[in-house]
Amino acid sequence: MHTVRDYLEQWLVDYAGSNTTLKTQQRYAQLIRNNIAPVLGDTLLDELTPMDVQSFYSYLLREGRTDGEGGLAPQTVMHIHRLLRKALAQAERWEIISRNPADKADPPRVPRTEMAALDRAGLSRLLTSLRGHKLYLPVLIAATTGMRRGEICGLRWCDIDLNAATLRVNRSMEQTKGRLAPKQPKSAKSRREVALAQVTVDALRAHKNRVDSNPDDLVIRRADGNVYPPDQLSAEFHRHSRKHGFGIRFH
Repeated sequence: MHTVRDYLEQWLVDYAGSNTTLKTQQRYAQLIRNNIAPVLGDTLLDELTPMDVQSFYSYLLREGRTDGEGGLAPQTVMHIHRLLRKALAQAERWEIISRNPADKADPPRVPRTEMAALDRAGLSRLLTSLRGHKLYLPVLIAATTGMRRGEICGLRWCDIDLNAATLRVNRSMEQTKGRLAPKQPKSAKSRREVALAQVTVDALRAHKNRVDSNPDDLVIRRADGNVYPPDQLSAEFHRHSRKHGFGIRFH
């Protein structure tokens, strides 16, 4: 007989290990070990009921934080619901259980929040505040191309044609615990050619003239030449944004 804990640990290895990215695997493992296993872990898998799952979600909302300081946000409980439902669906396909109890449990409603964004004038003020700052070029690229932070951190000079004013998004830099590595874009649609605004071409050309670069070198990198971690990029941008009153996230 499988307990919920034993099954989920096996699912992490046998399913998630070969069907998800390393970062997703680490997030799944964190949610299982910190949130699911302490409450449902000792329950026999084939005895888990929809009511057990529903009560579990209610508990998480009331007092599910690991520091004992109250409940989890509805969005976090929704993530746990999606993980549990996905894992139990695989148990059903593997014929370990006859039905998925998470199918009949309702996750909490997640309030919709509008993302803060800048208009043209706000973007102009932001870029002006970043003149001479190491964040200027990655923010300019993001603002004029729509590229994600991982794509910007993984961009190489060989991906850019300054004469044609285009670049190719061929990969993204993925940051996981203790590891930074390039990965393929999420989908074929994510692998794309992007037209560059003249202001971006000029900034890239000026940057290239300032640094020693080979075709395979990263465009955005730390002063020591190493990879600029996407999480560091977000954190430094967040500090700048708060300091100057913009109140927006990099993404």
